[in-house]
Order: sequence, then structure tokens, then C-alpha cells
Amino acid sequence: MFFGLFVVTVVKLIIINQADTLRKRPIENDLVHPTEVGTSPTLVSTYLRTLDPTNVAMTSIQNYSSSFANLTRLNNKDLLEVILDNHLPESNWTNYKLNFSAKNELNYTFLITGEEICMKDDPYLLIIIPSEFSELGRRDLLRKTWLRAATTNSWPKREIQNKIKFMFLFGTHSNVASEELKSLTKESILNNDIVMADFEDTYRNLTVKILVGLKWTIKYCSKVTYVLKCDMDTFINVPLMMEFLHYVQNNRSSDNFLIGLRHGYDKPPVVRDVHRWKVTETEYPLTYYPKYMYGHTYLLGRGSLDVLIAVAGSKPLIAPEDAFITGILPKLGGVLRLNAACFTMCCRQIFDCEVVWNKNVAITEIKNNERLERLWYNIAFNQCNNTISITEQT
Repeated sequence: MFFGLFVVTVVKLIIINQADTLRKRPIENDLVHPTEVGTSPTLVSTYLRTLDPTNVAMTSIQNYSSSFANLTRLNNKDLLEVILDNHLPESNWTNYKLNFSAKNELNYTFLITGEEICMKDDPYLLIIIPSEFSELGRRDLLRKTWLRAATTNSWPKREIQNKIKFMFLFGTHSNVASEELKSLTKESILNNDIVMADFEDTYRNLTVKILVGLKWTIKYCSKVTYVLKCDMDTFINVPLMMEFLHYVQNNRSSDNFLIGLRHGYDKPPVVRDVHRWKVTETEYPLTYYPKYMYGHTYLLGRGSLDVLIAVAGSKPLIAPEDAFITGILPKLGGVLRLNAACFTMCCRQIFDCEVVWNKNVAITEIKNNERLERLWYNIAFNQCNNTISITEQT
């Protein structure tokens, strides 16, 4: 741990002068042309650069407030559905609650603190994005597309009224090269959006990773109103997300809640024999989990953070991050779980136009950079072919 801190300090000293020079370069135009989003000369970005924006057919821009009312075919009173666990016998749950305990202090050291991310402004929304060393290209592409809403307070043909911050969250690897650490430290200084702690960054430790992110929020961004966890392959329609949050704020008297798209299982089963999701009876004795959200995108009210961290300290941590953080912990701590069918798209045939035309707040499983560029282009030019479903290419 001490050696890691020493290396980070040395690396910072080596690159600080170069970083200061680069940070003084002129600020880009807030509404960057969509053809500038490519991080590599892909077919899509090459194609976009051949187009003259004045020749692109433009549909009249919809008002986001009015669009929000049409997010689903349901009435607004049904937009948020309270999640109940009628599949869990109360006696079994009480036995787990009382008799299965652990001590998880989660006292990891932040090698890259990111303490300046929220220092100047108290954000309305903080976006936590778990990332890995190898994903620099995707991080840069996210910064140049939908995350511009945070850095410029703007969206194509829109202004973002509330302050948004984001951070890419990292752990460490035992075999991480010094050059990787140097590169990440440089990226942190240039962009001020990196947080890194000294836990082992593996899939089985994803639960730890997110809990560390929530602890970071409590320490360094305590006045935030909402926290959104989303994956690297998720795209957020930010203005629509903000309308969604305003609706929630106006219709909830408490901020002790968690919102997302409820997992499709009526009785979420515990996996005992597949290593990726394996959970032993010693870790969690019940046959089913409480109902929980898909892990790629979920929202936490500020009041839920302290509760979730406190409860996490007293129960065995299990590998399925979504089942633990959005199912087990809120049920143990009395955090309200709310299902929002319009919140994100997952696990079916997905049409990009659903997020372009403001029918869903988010879209996930966008693993291909060309597809991400195309989606941003369609939003920037307010166009989309509703008859075409884009098949994911890897």
C-alpha cells in the first residue's frame, strides 16, 4: 500500500508540468460538432466527416419536459413502481438478517483521490462509472459524447441547468505495470475525473468496487443530491435523465430510495455452481434474492448512501453486485426500491431510436465504439430511422 502511494506521488511530480501546459489550452466549443467525437478513424467517424450539417434533414426538436410525460404509456402515477418481496418467507429473511454477520470496514486507501471533482461545485447528480486500465479509448469517447453534458452544461440544442459531475472508478491489479499507473495518473491530472483505490479490481470484487465508490461520495461529494451508477457500455440521454430526476424530487418526500429497471425474475435465484455468480450458503443462505435492479444503470438518492454502507459493513459481501447492492442491502436497511420501466433498455431487441426520441432515459450494451458514435450523431442531428434495429457488433 505504501509503495503504491509512493509510486503515484513520483508519477505526479514527473508529469505535472506537462499536464499544466495542456490544461491551459483553449476550451473547446460547448456544442462540438458530432463528427468530432471519433477517437479513431473508424468507418462511422469517417462517414460523419463527409457530411455537411446543413444538408442533414432536421426534425423539429421536441421539448424535453413534454417528452418526459410520454416516456411510457403509463400514467405518471405508475411511472415508479414500489418493489415488494412477496416471494421471500419472512421467517427465512429474519433468520438471515439476525444470524448471518460479517465485519467489512472497506477502509481502502485512495491512490488517486479525485478530491477536486466535487470541490468547486456541489453537483445535483454524480455519475459513477466503473472502468479498467485498458479502456482509455472508450473513456475518451464517453467524454466527447454524452458526458459533455457534465463538462459543458450543454447538450445538442439544449442547456443543462443542474450541475453534473462524473468519475471513472478503478481498483488495482497485482500485475499492473508502472507505465499503466503513470498513464492513469496523467489522465487523472488532465481530466480530473479518475478515482482509484487499492482493492483488487476483479469481477468478483465488483461489489467492493461500487461500495468504495459510495464511500468516496460520502467523503468527497457529500452534498450531492443523486448518484447514478452506470457501466462503460451505457449511454444516458442526459436532459431526459434530469427531467426524470426533477419528477422524482417533486414526487418523493424522502431521498432514501433506489431506482432502476427491476430484474426480470419474479423469484431471483441464487446461483450456487457457476463461478462468475457463485454464492455459497455460508455467504447467503436463502434460495432467492430480494428483487433487484439490473446492474448496468441504477440511481441512488443521497439519503440511501449512508444506510447502504452501514448495512454492508455487517453482512458477507457477495459477488453479484446488482443483487447485493440493489436487492439485499436496501431490503436490510429499509431503503425503498422503485422500478422505472422507462429508466433503461436491456435484455431484449434494442432500438437506438428509443433513446434518440426520448422514449427511454438510457440504453445499455453499446460495446461497439462505432455504434456509440452513430447514436451521438443521431441525437446531435435529431434524426433516427425507427425501422432499423442496430445489431451489436464486437
